[in-house]
Amino acid sequence: MKYIIAVLVCCLVLASCGIIGKQKKQGQGIVSLIPSATEIICALGHEADLTGVTTYCTYPPEAIARITKVGDCINPNLEAIVRLRPAYVFAGDMQKEVASKLRGLGLRTVVLPEQRLDDIYASITEIGRLLGCPERATALVRSVRDSLMALANKQPGEKKKRVLLVVGRDSDNLTNIFTVNRNTFLSELLDIAGGESVFDDAAMVWASISVEEIIRRNPEYVIELTSDSMGTALWQRLGSVSAVKQNHVHALTSDFVFIPGPRVVETARLLQEILCRGEQ
Repeated sequence: MKYIIAVLVCCLVLASCGIIGKQKKQGQGIVSLIPSATEIICALGHEADLTGVTTYCTYPPEAIARITKVGDCINPNLEAIVRLRPAYVFAGDMQKEVASKLRGLGLRTVVLPEQRLDDIYASITEIGRLLGCPERATALVRSVRDSLMALANKQPGEKKKRVLLVVGRDSDNLTNIFTVNRNTFLSELLDIAGGESVFDDAAMVWASISVEEIIRRNPEYVIELTSDSMGTALWQRLGSVSAVKQNHVHALTSDFVFIPGPRVVETARLLQEILCRGEQ
């Protein structure tokens, strides 16, 4: 999965916010190893302090284009990171081994949680604290919360729509299908949009599911989250499923839907648009 809001601010504001700008004058800055941290840093007005990002960090494009790439999220280039002498390295909770290595090399590395909406709010707050602009972080958290609440108040219909949320599958077949359970920000966003996952009770956060189980649970909607153009035609093979009968099979192809950052509001809005379409 590729990752791809950030609010750009002027240089005068950047210079006035926090300690990192001062540290960068001494040859230091910030390295982000996850797209969510990159987008949060930019949304807080610190894009000028970013000196290193991964190849999965692509937003906002104007800011990211000039920044040194330090490999991908799975295999970042530790030597390149060390050469940048960052004041902080921000990593995700699935990069604990990399974080441990970076700490061993003397770099201050902060591991951020990414699974739930509350984790996103906590990450924004922590990054804002470390970068010296906690008020701006508080305002960003409030903005995201308020926007999601506004969407929740616009839910289509009186009853939640039963949805199969597909986060991965083989491109040429209905095999190796993956969904998420209730313990993820994606399921929380679906709930805000007016839907409920038919696999909320799955044992694993990222759960492998069978075609037979999909047929048994009979979702009213199938929504594929994919950065590739896999298309939805293959789902026509499941003609007995309500979503297929009602032509409620959809795909969201924007990379940012997988990023646990400020653009979750846009993801929730896109999900709600799909569910509202079915009401018309």
